[in-house]
Amino acid sequence: MIRTILISIFLSLLGASLIFFWMGDLADLNQLFRLKNWAIFTSLGLLLLSYLAGASRLVVLARLMGKRINFLRAVRAYILGLFSAAVTPSGSGNAIAIAFSLQRDGLKPPTAWSITIYTSVLDLLFFAWSAPLALLILGLTQKNSYSQLLLWVALPTGLLLLGLWYLLAFRLSWLNNFVATVFSLQFIKRWQRPALRFVKQLTVATATMTSGSLSSHLLLQLATMLLHLSGYAILFVFAVSLGAKLTLWSTLAIVLLVSILSYMIPTPGGSGYLEFAVSFMFVQQSSASIITPAVLAWRGFSYYLNLILGPLLGGPILAKSLSGSQLKDPSAD
Repeated sequence: MIRTILISIFLSLLGASLIFFWMGDLADLNQLFRLKNWAIFTSLGLLLLSYLAGASRLVVLARLMGKRINFLRAVRAYILGLFSAAVTPSGSGNAIAIAFSLQRDGLKPPTAWSITIYTSVLDLLFFAWSAPLALLILGLTQKNSYSQLLLWVALPTGLLLLGLWYLLAFRLSWLNNFVATVFSLQFIKRWQRPALRFVKQLTVATATMTSGSLSSHLLLQLATMLLHLSGYAILFVFAVSLGAKLTLWSTLAIVLLVSILSYMIPTPGGSGYLEFAVSFMFVQQSSASIITPAVLAWRGFSYYLNLILGPLLGGPILAKSLSGSQLKDPSAD
């Protein structure tokens, strides 16, 4: 785990350095020591809002399943998921840590995993409507040769994400044939029955959550929006604090689109890619001497702080969930 964190730090600094060598110089890192107090406290507030929104989703989803979980424990589960995502390729450890934490708090494995997976359904729905909106905002506000291209990309992007959301929310039963085919291989065939049982339980649980009231789903989507946008807004706060001339909505739009692509980057927490890509997108509007330190500060709050909070809130839980040594069979009743 320590090796992964060191690699992540190295990649982050490498991504930022590429922008500095290209557009500025390393001496500009002194900007990090000129951050205003109001910016630091505002960013901490936005980060807390993101944590509370993430925990709220877990609480609401548990209630849709007829279960109750303590809100503070939900906050812990959410932060542990962020930590696990930060130290695993493409954030793949997020679901394991949250599911294991929910199991430790009394939920049965199928319920814990269903809630965890359904958070991805909520994220997909959010991206399905927010990504095209972000592209439209940039296409209408950015005066460059790419504006019209962004407008044409908006619709197919939204349709693709909407299709993925529909499959996970309403057609999860398609996994039955896929799982049956995969587990028909001789060396894993003995696990076919429990795997199919888990998919069936997951499908039933997902249908239960999907059939919840309209108000519940609006609340979940509001929490999802706050979760993501409050984290993105931290960059805007730091950039403005250092003197950048940015607008809030275009900043949120750019960070949203870059962050969506980060899920396909195999580095821990998108390290290296996010620092470079976000800086690159904004140096067209402001100096690299301002933008890149703001990006590093943003990553420090929204990413590296989770590397501290995670072990403090649940070191033993994380060790077991990441190793998988104590993780219950998700198909168990």
